[in-house]
Amino acid sequence: MKTLLLSPLLLMPAMVFATPAPSAERTVQVAGRAMVRLVPDTVLWSVSITANHKDLVEAKRESDKQMKDILKTTRQLGVQARDVQTGQLTVQKEYDGSGYPRHRRQFLHYVLTRQIHIKQRGTDRFDDFMTGLIKNRDMTVSYQLTSSDLQVIQAKARIKAVLNAKTKATAMAKALGAKLGPVLRIEEAPQRAFHAMSRQANTVEFAGGAVESEQGTFAPGAIEVAVSVGVQFALD
Repeated sequence: MKTLLLSPLLLMPAMVFATPAPSAERTVQVAGRAMVRLVPDTVLWSVSITANHKDLVEAKRESDKQMKDILKTTRQLGVQARDVQTGQLTVQKEYDGSGYPRHRRQFLHYVLTRQIHIKQRGTDRFDDFMTGLIKNRDMTVSYQLTSSDLQVIQAKARIKAVLNAKTKATAMAKALGAKLGPVLRIEEAPQRAFHAMSRQANTVEFAGGAVESEQGTFAPGAIEVAVSVGVQFALD
């Protein structure tokens, strides 16, 4: 006859060891925002020129002529070479849309598009730039107002936004009978600067022909630099 021996540990009643749940961390998360308004002193021009021709070489020749005219204009306006940047050249074939199937559509011409970016330092000659850039050319012109002190202004607005967030969090904690603890997290939202009176990018299309501009028709107004931050604090 076999004897079954049981370990004393198996005869003991089961015991459950429960780990106490950690106390929930009390936090407060707020958003701080700051806005600074300043007068712009820089105009960023973006010019897109287009040349069409059935002969690709002729289209390229016309595009080169347009580009040389614009570069000549920038020199006459006193723009430094470091403030002019030419973009890439794109070539597309254009067909009439009436042919079907697609391979039977009639070829119209090649379309060459080039871009050039120009930085105008100061806004007092805005009308001269506009007149010079659009004269006798088929193109799209857009401009953006900005400031040479933009980074400095953004840095100041960023500190102001953080302080606004702290003030807000302190008031909220006090209203609930708590005290503000250490900072747990800081996160900045994307920055942006925009014209106070209109869109950031202003675009006008021209289809050739001489264009005359009255002097003194441009008012720069002001641009606003807005910075938003999110801050999370612990509560004591």
